[in-house]
Amino acid sequence: MHQNTSLISNHRFIFASFLSLCVVIQLAPVGVRASPASSTKYVSALTGLLVRTSPSQQAPPQDILNFSTKVSVIETRPPWMEIQGRVGNWVRVSYRKGKATEKEGWVFGGFLDDRIPELYYRVAAVSGLRLRKTPGVKGEPIDLLPYKTTGRVIAADPHHETIESRTGVWLEIKYKGRQGWIFSGFTMTNPSESGFAMLDQDRLRLTDGVLAPIDETEAQLLARGKVVSRKEVGGFRILEVSFGEVAPCDSPGGLFFIHKSTNRVYSSGHVGETMLPKETPLPNTIIASGGVCTCCCGGAATRLYMIEESQIRYATWLDTNKTAGCSWDMMFGLAPQIYHENRLSANGSRILMHRKQPRCDLPPNMDIDQAIRTGFSRSNVKDFDGESYLIIQKDGNSFKVQESGRIVPSEWDQAKPLP
Repeated sequence: MHQNTSLISNHRFIFASFLSLCVVIQLAPVGVRASPASSTKYVSALTGLLVRTSPSQQAPPQDILNFSTKVSVIETRPPWMEIQGRVGNWVRVSYRKGKATEKEGWVFGGFLDDRIPELYYRVAAVSGLRLRKTPGVKGEPIDLLPYKTTGRVIAADPHHETIESRTGVWLEIKYKGRQGWIFSGFTMTNPSESGFAMLDQDRLRLTDGVLAPIDETEAQLLARGKVVSRKEVGGFRILEVSFGEVAPCDSPGGLFFIHKSTNRVYSSGHVGETMLPKETPLPNTIIASGGVCTCCCGGAATRLYMIEESQIRYATWLDTNKTAGCSWDMMFGLAPQIYHENRLSANGSRILMHRKQPRCDLPPNMDIDQAIRTGFSRSNVKDFDGESYLIIQKDGNSFKVQESGRIVPSEWDQAKPLP
């Protein structure tokens, strides 16, 4: 029986919470200092939010505020900044921890919400998950949560712990009228309880976006790292930088894009990212792979970077795989291996993608325990629950990413297969 779990969340929902303790990326100044009247906010960072002595990431931390802690805003300080999807500025707040005297300090406002934040969990350990009276493996067990139990997270202990090779935090919840703590590994988290039903559909979508500039110059970058390789594409210099033996969250990226005219530096935040030696299907594009850093957990991601005149677009990249299948995963139960096919349009201006999600069910005579013991898997699955066509198009010096759902692109049959 699994006693605990690491924070194995869908990255689009939970990564930002972890990054409250990681790298702050500057966007642009807002120009005017604001000092609004005191207002109530709540900490939305699951693993806690550092309180600093001054409005700077380099300032010494003086405290850490737990998830959903109430604070009062005293002052805000420009410029605006981004932490991988969370935008805000430095905020001076007053707060109270327990019965202690009220304190003041500076926090990153991107991790403060106007309302008490909602976060839901789902048990991913098929043999169940212990509910304990206090956070920690020495806490007294008071109940067992069955597989796929869902509920709301009340609070979180910000201290990370590694149990059964999984790193995570303890979540406070209420189950059958009993309040206690579960370990976040072998759980999934989502800001909406209904969001768990959307996870399978998300596998058919194409995640895309635009890189934000970071608050670091090329000279500062080279002072702390060594250039492994470099390449020029369009209006950008691309540097692959090694930072040596460092912890993942100490190295917010290995691939950096420097604009030739402005000298601004851009990074995806992926750890140890490297350019792959693949022939890219469209001009002014590269394919790169790196680790996804969440300050406690890791994962891998491959992206297609599309270099425009003044910005870098990206989209998730999957190689062609026409063998759909299913296998038992200890985190997510029956997990599908997506059918994915890439083609290049006849005129060479569009990448066409086709994704299909196989229907994954256990045989009628097999239960979950048997699936775990036998390592159940199926290959060459021909029944599918959903499909989607996706298109990446080069239009002059810019790129467009779109989804056509089940509508087959008109040039699909004439398009050239890509590996």
